[in-house]
Amino acid sequence: MKKISVENLTLLCDGKPLMTPLGRPLALPDAALTEMVAQEWRAQGNTPRKETMPLTQIACIAIDIASHQRLQLVDDILAYCDTDQICYRAGNIPELFALQQETLDGLLAWAEDTLSLRLKITEGIMPIAQPPENRVKLEAHLQQYDIWQLAVLASVVKPLSSIVIALAFIEGHLDADHAFSASHLEESFETAQWGADDEKEARLERLLEDIRAAGAFLAVLKQSGKHTTMIFYKKIFR
Repeated sequence: MKKISVENLTLLCDGKPLMTPLGRPLALPDAALTEMVAQEWRAQGNTPRKETMPLTQIACIAIDIASHQRLQLVDDILAYCDTDQICYRAGNIPELFALQQETLDGLLAWAEDTLSLRLKITEGIMPIAQPPENRVKLEAHLQQYDIWQLAVLASVVKPLSSIVIALAFIEGHLDADHAFSASHLEESFETAQWGADDEKEARLERLLEDIRAAGAFLAVLKQSGKHTTMIFYKKIFR
């Protein structure tokens, strides 16, 4: 078994720095975050499994992508502006439609109050274009995030299929479980109607655990107040 240790906020494996996929040191801006990621590595066997390391993946997104390809990462996140699932309602299934109204309309109100977004709602799956000013407002909002917050957002927006739910999670309006529930109303409805599918339930459980891990990462970030300091930038990103 390889020995995982921490030195100067950098993870070491048998005394040598662990590296990101693009060959940068795997280091974090806070001792508690570094130890969380170290524990994730210590839980691995001889062959690390990417799917069981959500904290490491967030760190790698921050170090490799958010710090060096920020504009592309922001564009990838903003791609959800016109496909946000909270805007698509099941008008042909009254019970599900009512559940969506009950759960998602409050998020629409939050998005308008907090982010000044006015989102169009439709029934069915045919795509609709949202007001172009929404993307401008969201891009300006994302520019306020440091690389670690942006990496957390990037890690959850796809499994949540919603930029609004992801931002409500990042901003502390929703915790991990409520964000997950809001984004998977249809699956929960189907399970209640027709029973559980073991394969689907296992997939959803993995997604929930990943979002909970992102929530834990975000909580430590907020608690420490140590985002990307200039010293950290010079050390890791030179």
